[in-house]
Amino acid sequence: MIALLAYIGPAVWAFFAIEADRKAQLATHGWACGNPMIGIVCLAGIASSLLSLVATGLGIAALRAVPEPRPVARFAELGFLFLPAVVAGGYVAFMLFA
Repeated sequence: MIALLAYIGPAVWAFFAIEADRKAQLATHGWACGNPMIGIVCLAGIASSLLSLVATGLGIAALRAVPEPRPVARFAELGFLFLPAVVAGGYVAFMLFA
């Protein structure tokens, strides 16, 4: 459930937050600045990364409870749990430090 939230939750929140911010800026100034939008996307990436790391930690704890030999599918599951942390974390790191 946490992994599903890591994949979908921050992206949906960012979409609605950017749309609301854009409408507010257009109503107030007549034009929209992109800086708040970049901040919203970075915050969504950080949230996705943190949720992914929590899901990965719980997945590792569950994997350690499985007796040897551990199925290969469980390792693939850990990869899918860790994927948002790599992608979103890499994007945020690139945006902040490049």
